[in-house]
Amino acid sequence: HTDDVWITAEVSAGGSPVSLVELYFREIQSGVYLRVPMADDGASNDGAAGDGVYGALLPVNAGAGQRVDYYVGATAANTYESVSFMPALTEYGPLSVNYAFGAGGVRITEWGYSLDSGEFIEFTNLTDAAIDMTGWSYDDGAAVAGEFDLSAFGSVAAGESVVLTEAEAEAFRVAWGLDPSVKIIGELGVMVGHNLGRNDQINLFDDAGVLSDRLTYGDENIPGSIRTRDATGQACLDDIGTDNALAWLLSETGDAFGSFAASTGEFGTPGSYDASACDDCPADMNGDGILDLTDVQVFITAFTAGDLAADLNGNGILDLTDVQGFVISFIAGCV
Repeated sequence: HTDDVWITAEVSAGGSPVSLVELYFREIQSGVYLRVPMADDGASNDGAAGDGVYGALLPVNAGAGQRVDYYVGATAANTYESVSFMPALTEYGPLSVNYAFGAGGVRITEWGYSLDSGEFIEFTNLTDAAIDMTGWSYDDGAAVAGEFDLSAFGSVAAGESVVLTEAEAEAFRVAWGLDPSVKIIGELGVMVGHNLGRNDQINLFDDAGVLSDRLTYGDENIPGSIRTRDATGQACLDDIGTDNALAWLLSETGDAFGSFAASTGEFGTPGSYDASACDDCPADMNGDGILDLTDVQVFITAFTAGDLAADLNGNGILDLTDVQGFVISFIAGCV
């Protein structure tokens, strides 16, 4: 993590002036809260001095996947030094900052915890180069590196998606009609557990045991989020790697992800992830918001050079499908 995070709060005096505003924070959920003063001095990312907005730099060196809880306390300049908090539940219901993984690397791109075809997790290489997953591992809520070995995936090509499922691998393949080339590791949980629950966490670790991606989900624990009981969950590229269950959508026929039905009736797209699914203007190759000859030239140049910028369907392969996709998108225009 390299960007500074500033916390601001608007504080208004009641019967007495405000004497002190403090930011309380903890870097780990089992840790104790520390605190630093907040200032209304015009130099603390707080706007103008004396405007009632207080700011403080969150003094942590957090990494991707980390959550930092915080709340704000304001003390009145009265005999009792009365203190008010926001939120009122303080450490029992704090606010939080989640440090995202971002879209690059191998990421969680689809999951379903309760499917007749077998619960599964899809991982996709969202870089432009192959990644060797030998030594990589998965765990659920315990988040311990090395618990379930993913080495069988081997080298995962750019744009390639692989599947981890509790079902027997070939039975899962048949249920979803997947091509023999789709890599599947089956029987998750048969020997060592780690099956997904209704409210759980998906943790992906690289060969050094470093957390590569995490998704914390659960419709009961995160009100408003999806329950992947009869359909899988998918997310737009901008929301991948953010550990935000509220951004994930249930798969359904006719959706932007190209979801289809398994023989068991669930909808999803295991084995493939369309990184451009939520792109309102995929043919706008130079990103200027206008479709013109320049976009055609940029596409042709990228395609000819083997540049995956021309990989419109995000499968890591440049072929006629990408050309067709570009033409269709260009004719359709920007949504």
